[in-house]
Amino acid sequence: FKPRMGRQVVATGGAQSAVRRTERNPWNARHRRKPPKSGFRFNSTLGLRLCRPICVRKSALGLDGALEYYDSRRAPNCSEALARFPGVYRYYLPSALVVLGALAGAGQAGESAAVRIGIPRCVFPEVPTALLPFANQPFKDLLKTQTGIDCEVVNDDDGMKVARDIDAGKTQLGVFLGHEFAWARQKYPDLEPIVVAVQKPREVKAFILVRHDSKAATLADLKAAKLVVPGGTREHSRLFLAKRRADDMAGGPVSPIGKADTVQDAINKVIDGDADFTVTDQGSWAYFQRIYPGRAQNLKVLAESEVFPQTVVAYHKGSLTDAVVKKFRDGLLTAHESAQGLKSMVKIRVEKFAPVPATYFTTLADIMKVYPAPAGK
Repeated sequence: FKPRMGRQVVATGGAQSAVRRTERNPWNARHRRKPPKSGFRFNSTLGLRLCRPICVRKSALGLDGALEYYDSRRAPNCSEALARFPGVYRYYLPSALVVLGALAGAGQAGESAAVRIGIPRCVFPEVPTALLPFANQPFKDLLKTQTGIDCEVVNDDDGMKVARDIDAGKTQLGVFLGHEFAWARQKYPDLEPIVVAVQKPREVKAFILVRHDSKAATLADLKAAKLVVPGGTREHSRLFLAKRRADDMAGGPVSPIGKADTVQDAINKVIDGDADFTVTDQGSWAYFQRIYPGRAQNLKVLAESEVFPQTVVAYHKGSLTDAVVKKFRDGLLTAHESAQGLKSMVKIRVEKFAPVPATYFTTLADIMKVYPAPAGK
């Protein structure tokens, strides 16, 4: 294959004299672009892309999308490309079909060996449904990097739905918030934790905050008070707020003023007197104190929750071989030691993964006493 030189054309216009120039061409040696050694290249968006003006539908080979026509003239469709270059397909189409067939077979084989993992929606409280695939990607990348196993993420409504899918064999692994794992394990005792996710701060707690000069001594003193709930409030914080409102306020009239965009906005509304109290998790409250130490002194903690169990990665006993479970456990426990693993863990807000503590099941039992499973779950 010899690089074809660009066509010589004459450019004229106005008072300028005719100037001979060369039409730009991807394979024009005069533009220092050497022809590729093979008849195809990989593209991050389209996958496989032919380097000569030819276009083949990948759907016919079991792959989605289409091969893009790659040439400076950008012929709009396959038929026009073949009409303009009738002999090109003899050189590159056979090799492209072979490679595409191999990729299709490899893709099907990978899909059949993939491990399905269920993650409840409440793990991503701030993420819209349309963006969940992007939110799942860091965890998928982490598992692939640390274990070499392809994983398919399924987003369920809650932890109980994740547990049902695992029990039915629809998924093999599940990510559970601590209190939801306690509820699920009560109904599905064969659920076994593999590792726990350690966050900063390590204790999972929630707080109800009021102004420092508030006369309220307990939540019962805030009946008919203005409540602001920040967007993306963690599930254990919502659970704690609902419990305290039911116990201390006896379902009294609380008039919320709507959600704030962030925890910082909600806290600032309380400080500025636009709301009487708000709820936040320990991590967000510690962050606000560190970033805004002066404004944080204008608040006080009215109520503090119990320590919730940590988030856990679990499976159904016997659904995976011991070798696969060991691969997941060892891979996640050492994830914070690699640069790539640490990068993925920052995105999912996890400091590291740790072995299941000896007291973990005691913590599950204790949280069940305070927050029993909702009726119907």
